[in-house]
Amino acid sequence: MRKIKIMLVMCILLLAMRVVCCAMTAIEATDMGISLQKENKLEQAEACFLQAIEANPDLAFAYLSLGNLYMEMEKYDEALSIFGRASILFPNYLEFKLCMGKVYGVRNDLDGAIAMYDRLIKNDRADAVSYYAKALILEDFKQYEQAITVYDELILFYPLDADVYFHLGLCQYETGRYLLSVASFQKVIEQNPDDAKAYYYLGLGYAHLLGKQQDMLEAMSKAVVLDPTNVQYIAQKALAYYKLSEFDLAIETYKQAIVLDPQNAQYYVGAGTCLVDLAMYEQANDMFDSALLLDSQNALAYYGQSIALEALGHKEQARFALKMYAKYKNTLPVVNKVDMQTPQPKTDAIVLELDDSRINTDTEPFILNDRTMVPMRVIFEGLGATVQWDAIKQTVTATKGDMQIVLTISSNLALVNQSSQTLEAAPTIRDGRTFVPVRFISEALGAKVNWAADERRVSIVSKERQIAREREISFKDKALEAVIRAEIGQPDGAMTVGDVMSIRKLVAENRQIVNLEGIQNLSNLQSLSLSYNQISDITPLSKLAHLQTLNIRRNYVTDISSINTLQSLENLYFDYNCVNDISSLEPLTHLQALTFAENQVMDIQAISALKDLQTLNVRGNAIMDIKPLASLTKLKAFYLTDDTLPTAINDALYQQYEQLQVKIEDIIAKNIRKDAPQYLKASNIHRYLTQNAVYDYSDNPPNFSHLPYGVLVKKTGVCDSYALAVKMLMTKAGLDCIVVYAESDGVKHAWNIVKVDGQTYHMDVTWDDTKDEEHNTVVYHTYFLVTDEEMANSHHQWDRKKYPSCTKHYE
Repeated sequence: MRKIKIMLVMCILLLAMRVVCCAMTAIEATDMGISLQKENKLEQAEACFLQAIEANPDLAFAYLSLGNLYMEMEKYDEALSIFGRASILFPNYLEFKLCMGKVYGVRNDLDGAIAMYDRLIKNDRADAVSYYAKALILEDFKQYEQAITVYDELILFYPLDADVYFHLGLCQYETGRYLLSVASFQKVIEQNPDDAKAYYYLGLGYAHLLGKQQDMLEAMSKAVVLDPTNVQYIAQKALAYYKLSEFDLAIETYKQAIVLDPQNAQYYVGAGTCLVDLAMYEQANDMFDSALLLDSQNALAYYGQSIALEALGHKEQARFALKMYAKYKNTLPVVNKVDMQTPQPKTDAIVLELDDSRINTDTEPFILNDRTMVPMRVIFEGLGATVQWDAIKQTVTATKGDMQIVLTISSNLALVNQSSQTLEAAPTIRDGRTFVPVRFISEALGAKVNWAADERRVSIVSKERQIAREREISFKDKALEAVIRAEIGQPDGAMTVGDVMSIRKLVAENRQIVNLEGIQNLSNLQSLSLSYNQISDITPLSKLAHLQTLNIRRNYVTDISSINTLQSLENLYFDYNCVNDISSLEPLTHLQALTFAENQVMDIQAISALKDLQTLNVRGNAIMDIKPLASLTKLKAFYLTDDTLPTAINDALYQQYEQLQVKIEDIIAKNIRKDAPQYLKASNIHRYLTQNAVYDYSDNPPNFSHLPYGVLVKKTGVCDSYALAVKMLMTKAGLDCIVVYAESDGVKHAWNIVKVDGQTYHMDVTWDDTKDEEHNTVVYHTYFLVTDEEMANSHHQWDRKKYPSCTKHYE
């Protein structure tokens, strides 16, 4: 009885609702139905939609609303019926045919959807709407090849339709037809130049085309301009910078993505990967830590962290990170999908190495019958053999000394010194290149072959290199030897060349290393950090031909000419040394990052040859002319007065240096006679500065107060401005002079050491300039040409091993 009462109440309510709906227009009834649907009153909503259709059979929106309601109620047959009825009433409305496809899609019935669309097309060959709906459902079901065929037919109906070309481009991209996808998205942009998504997918297409990284960047940049809050576009722009090796800009862009979506681990991984490439391992490790806090199974984060930790000397932690990478690497995303937003390792290519050097070939090695096949000439000539090719007989003959090997294309038989041997994989021709089995050929010529399956790497070691690896080596510096022994896990016993060949990265910071002799045996080193040591001679580094990153900050280096052979260098850091000549850097044309803050450099002409330079730090050098900067078109960050805030290179900066040069010439002409004694030249320069400049006591001195331009042109500056000005004037007057970067009472301070009549002396013009802001002054000579002892007694602290001794007071 209770159920009957409930049903009766429901019927009364529905009847009342129908009465209410009858009093409304079709549009009002539809609107009420939508409101009721939102309130989850689905039966009442159905009544309103039915009444709307009854009141106005031409109201398409009512049919659409009713069909979608049936979809929500899982009444798929009713939904299909109402959408089918509407598609007949409104044949040019794409939405109804798409909705019919959605019904089949919910049922996972692609065949039913295609059959339905084919019937519609058969009845009307010009039914472009049905073609479009068919293509879209094929695309939804990832049947891209069939979808492309339908889209191609659809273009006959809509040759200028941007939406058709957009979806065609998506399908072409998904099937690896990247060049065609680029053309399709360009068509979209021609019709709609403000379509951010089209630029985005255009950029993705370029990402897979050789040599199109710049085009990718331009497309992604345009997408970001059109939709600046779309974090996916920003992440792809960062990836484009990465592909162009513009790591600083990539990091900055990844950080923008992190601000918009701080919970996405991949953006932290992207930034961390770029920081590794810049050898900024501490910051990189922090980024990977952040990524792993968000995603504890992120394989790329573990992989990048293993590199950063190894470079920082944390060997055990690095091994753990690498182990975690191996555990989770199967979760890596497929790299050709549209969500590729971080640098991905290429896992399918075979890497070929000969004597620890990677071999680049124009055609990739491949696997045939479980044997690695490689281009023949690469291996034969790499192992010192001469090669002869007989096109008629289809034979390859390799000769090395008394060894002769004859191979025949497609034959499993080989002749080795006239003796027949069977091959497990016959030589073959692919893409116009002859491929041979690498292991058989190499071992026949006395080489050893190793296959690292997890890295897909073939490593060949020639007979000559095997002999060389047995040679014992030693290191004159026990501190350096200790670092290397720890790296290879060999605490004692004889070391050979072979023992250290595997070292590619070495961090030996703050170990009191003095002598580098022996390090030249680490011939596979790619990254070396020797900062905070006591090294003065870096000649042994000249043999490290594979070195890409070198950090020798805070040592006692005065001469870097020996590294001009390291033409693989990409990152070089020698801040806080005593280098005065950088002309030897000119051949290092692959340099991307160069920093030499607080050295003794005055001439930077050599850097004009470094066209790939992106980061340059010259702070604390008495540079006379900055015009060489004009040729550095890729330079993104230039540091002149601060290590953290880049200096803008503009007309105003060039004008400052032009004014500086004129001022120096004027001061020398008016104050220094060419034939004057050296003491008088030094004294006149000291007097000029103490009388014509005033110390900048402001809380936040402007940039020029740290440059010689400050005290010489603006007539105000701080200690480094004084010291750099002294060096410039002394040098121009013909006196040897250097800047001392140290401390006074625990505060950073700079002064000079000048050579007068063959003897070196300290000279602190800053402390001798006692003028106040009203320029009231007495000229003091308290710190003019004084000794080490006198400077130390006045609370000056400096590294005495780094700078020349000053033992005599000038008499």
